[in-house]
This record gives sequence, C-alpha cells and structure tokens, in this order.
Amino acid sequence: MKKIFTFIALFAGAVAAMAQHGAMTFAGKASFYVTMPAGQAGNTEMESDSIVYAGKDFTIPSIQYGDMLIPSFTIKDTQFSGGYTGVTWGEQTWTATAIGSNGEETAIDGTLLVGNFTHDGGIYKLNLTISFKYGKMPFPLTYSIEGYYVKPCTDKMSVMVGGQFGPYANDAVTYDARVYTEGGETKLDVAIHDYSLAATVMGDLTLGAYTVKGLTYDEEKGGYYRDYSGDGLSMHFESMGGMNGDYALSALGNLLVKMNGTSIAYAVNNFQPGAMPFPITSEFGADPATAIEAIHTNEMKTAARKYLMNGRLIIEKNGKRYNAAGEMMSR
Repeated sequence: MKKIFTFIALFAGAVAAMAQHGAMTFAGKASFYVTMPAGQAGNTEMESDSIVYAGKDFTIPSIQYGDMLIPSFTIKDTQFSGGYTGVTWGEQTWTATAIGSNGEETAIDGTLLVGNFTHDGGIYKLNLTISFKYGKMPFPLTYSIEGYYVKPCTDKMSVMVGGQFGPYANDAVTYDARVYTEGGETKLDVAIHDYSLAATVMGDLTLGAYTVKGLTYDEEKGGYYRDYSGDGLSMHFESMGGMNGDYALSALGNLLVKMNGTSIAYAVNNFQPGAMPFPITSEFGADPATAIEAIHTNEMKTAARKYLMNGRLIIEKNGKRYNAAGEMMSR
C-alpha cells in the first residue's frame, strides 16, 4: 500500500510540475528524416529547435524539408501516464492540421508519438518523437527533440555606465533561463531580451538581445558564471549620440547568475559594446545575499525585546538599545 501511495505522489508531483508552469517551451537538439523504401534519407539535425507543451497539447515548430515547408502545427489531447521518473507518453496515434501562409489547410496523419518528461534536481527535460504523413506526401517523416525548459523571467534592471553614471532603471526586462546537462555537467544558457534606458549620460539607449551559453557553477562566486568576451557575441546598440549598429562584445563580457529553482533571482552583467569608451554594468533582480528586501526581512524576523532597567523602559532590537522615545542609547 505504501508503494502505491508513493507512486501516486510521484506521478502527481510530475504532472503538477508541468501544470503549474502553464505553457512551457522546451529547446534543444532536434532531427528529422524521411523513411523511404531504400531506408532513411535526407536526415537533418538542428543544434537548437523548440516545441511548446500546454496541458495535453504539443505545438511542433515548422520543418523545412528540401523545397517543402511543413508549417507549425499542434497535436491536441495527447495521452500520458506517470512513473517514478516523471511523465511518459506511450505509443499513440494522432491527427492534426497544418495551416500554410496562404491559409490552405493540410491534414496530418500521425502514426506515432512517444516521449517522456523528467524533472531531476530542477532540470526539466523533455524527449519527444513523432512520425507522421503530411498531406499527400508518400513517405512518413519522423521528428525528434531533446529539449530543456526555457523559463522567461521578468524583473527590474539597474544599469551603471563607466562605474559613475547612473543608476538607470528599467522596471520590466526579460531574461530567459535554460538549465541543462552536457557531458554530465549542469550548465545554464541565458537569453537577454532587448530593453531601453531613458535619459542616460548618452541619452536614450536601446540595448539589443543576445544569448550567453554554457554558464557553469562557480563556488567562489556563488552562482553560474561565464566570461563570454571570447565567444564572438555581438549586440545591437543605439544611442542618441549616434551609435546605431551591431557591436562586438569582445573587449569585455562576463555574466554571473544566481538561480532560484528554474528562475533567475539575480544577474550581474559586465560588457562593453565595440569601441565604446565606457564599460556597462547591469544588475537584474536582487542579489539574495545583499538585497535590501532580504535585510528588511531578516530584521523583521528579529523580535524587539522590551524590559525595565533602573526604572526606564528599554527596547532592544538587533543588538541595539532604544529608549521609549525611539532614541538609540549607548550600551
């Protein structure tokens, strides 16, 4: 009986892990091939592709095969079961409809769907394989993906220019976090969305999107870290002073990220676009170790102690003494 309850609890936990996130995007390596009488032909591999899972539905990205484009389509009402390692989609058939850019509908006959979802140690991984016939296409196509959860995180951004100008703020900047394993090591990819800053020393600025891949955990720094100055990255940068283009991030570029589960709690990014004379430091969210909010929370947890000493009311809090008027007293 205990094993049955354990099984139910694990299954419910796995299902809840997906349900509580709503629509979830998984990105990772993918491939597809067309099965022909002589065997497999036209095998194509993608370094990164993405699918969306919502409820019981999978939305498959568009697939380019030769001169033919199979538009994105949604497989609805898939069936799954639970297990000790997460959620499993057993072999099942399905149907879907793809709608082309001209509005024309094409029927899809799904001959196979199998997959599994695991959430080991906060790493959300999805494996999915589907086979189908697209319209009058004579041979079936098989698509597979090994994807990891991409978590959008939106928070406040504070930016300093040259270490002395600022801070300049944007209250709603989005970073995407993707935690995954590679070669037995846990890694993190961070996609920084574009954002704007008003009335800086350089006027209004627009900072473009880019992705830093392969951050690894640094014990000394207390978070995931990468020096990306040698990764060949660039960003689009616009300023009222005349800068408007794509600029290399090779003079300076390093990112430290502290995670709270699958969410980014805090990130500090140091970078310098092109030959810009000033380095830029941006802080996303609040550092759990030094945030004012955390300090206030800790202070609130320390209850004040009131007592009489030499006939006077003393209030003691956080190791300091105050009189009845709230004035600090020497010890």
